[in-house]
Amino acid sequence: MVETTERAKIRGPYNHHICQFTEEINEINFFRFDKQLIREKQWAKLPLASKAIFPAICSHCNSQGHCHPGQQRIAILSGCTEKTVRTGLKGLRRLEGFHMTSQVSARGHNNYRYIIDFPKQEKGKMFPFYKWIIESGNWSRLTPSAQALYPVMRQFGFWENELNDKFNIVEYIKREYDYVDADIDILSDHAGIHESTLYKALHLLEDNNFIEDIGIIEGRKTWKVFLKPDRRFEANYLNHEVSQKYNH
Repeated sequence: MVETTERAKIRGPYNHHICQFTEEINEINFFRFDKQLIREKQWAKLPLASKAIFPAICSHCNSQGHCHPGQQRIAILSGCTEKTVRTGLKGLRRLEGFHMTSQVSARGHNNYRYIIDFPKQEKGKMFPFYKWIIESGNWSRLTPSAQALYPVMRQFGFWENELNDKFNIVEYIKREYDYVDADIDILSDHAGIHESTLYKALHLLEDNNFIEDIGIIEGRKTWKVFLKPDRRFEANYLNHEVSQKYNH
């Protein structure tokens, strides 16, 4: 269990009319990440840019899987450039269940609308990817390799009481982390990254509170993989970073 909450108390005078981050974040909302994408290695075959932006797009979807975030907003929430977003969108065009159409806005801008075919909310078909991860700024702190790896660790995660008589659906829903003891080569293969890169991604995920290395258990390297990082940045600080990086 996560015993304490680490909160980044970084404040500043920054106030700008373009604010990508807010203090009010719903910690309950999530989208249904399709496990089949990882099991069938569609995820592994995607460009890193596509893996970086896919969760940011999905986090905007309504209950029907429709959304239309701008490319700059996707870039900011993913921690990348708008050029990377365009590269990522090209890769996502071949992803099963991902649809995008172009349209011209009322102000004469090229926009895209996205439709995601989310899986049913059934055990074994999906895992909840919390929008908090995106909206709190934590996703943007990761490298593309770490962004590729985190969903894979969620895919192979298991709850300690899931397969015994202690299973309790209320506790399962409220759990803060799962355990992962997958082999390194399996993780790298399903994430689509080299093992040498995977170790760097693991360190970054741990540094940013996405996972915790808990050593060897029953002969296997084991981690806790958190459903939500136990960290929150001040929106004012994040928006100041946006201002500096994107020249607003």
